[in-house]
Amino acid sequence: MIKYRNSGIIGILALGISLLAFISSMRSCSIASKSLNLSIEQFQREQLVVWDVIVNKDNDEMLIKPTTDEITLQGATLYYPPELNVSECMATPPSYSISTYRISLAIGDHLRKSYPKYKNKYLVGVDSVIPIVIDSRYTTKGKLFFEKATYFLRYEFVLSDENGNIPLVKVIGLAFVGRLSYDTDPCIYLQELWRANKGFIKSAENE
Repeated sequence: MIKYRNSGIIGILALGISLLAFISSMRSCSIASKSLNLSIEQFQREQLVVWDVIVNKDNDEMLIKPTTDEITLQGATLYYPPELNVSECMATPPSYSISTYRISLAIGDHLRKSYPKYKNKYLVGVDSVIPIVIDSRYTTKGKLFFEKATYFLRYEFVLSDENGNIPLVKVIGLAFVGRLSYDTDPCIYLQELWRANKGFIKSAENE
């Protein structure tokens, strides 16, 4: 009888030890899983890129560059809203620069059609924007990545009757908006965005 009781106690103790070992194992797995997820998230963040531009002093060319030195641009295509009638532009090595001449004229024409003529007045637009899509290829840590993302091309303008109602447009930079699925058609996407925001015509200051 005493032997039977001892066997029962030993069995209960063995079961308890097994349960503790199982709980400890599950906890270790959970910690390992969280660590793996954090590592994956960190890796993904390190691969993401945000582009910027440097506009030259003549305001007729912009150089595309990453915001971190760990990213190396391999090539990029800029897509503009179809309503502006400017075809996509490619940034290729070694300069990775794009002319701003055509897009500045297109924006100016859009502004001229969107605003009435101002007599003895100036219409000034500060930090106005149009949406663009950048389809880029870049490398980081020895791996090649592809990405499509939406940006705002930022610009300033002055419109008056003194210069024949031809707006003076100055490109000043980029602003990141968000990443797109790589199967997104840039032209269709930009057309829908343009129409939904009524041509991105902002209120301006009258002076």
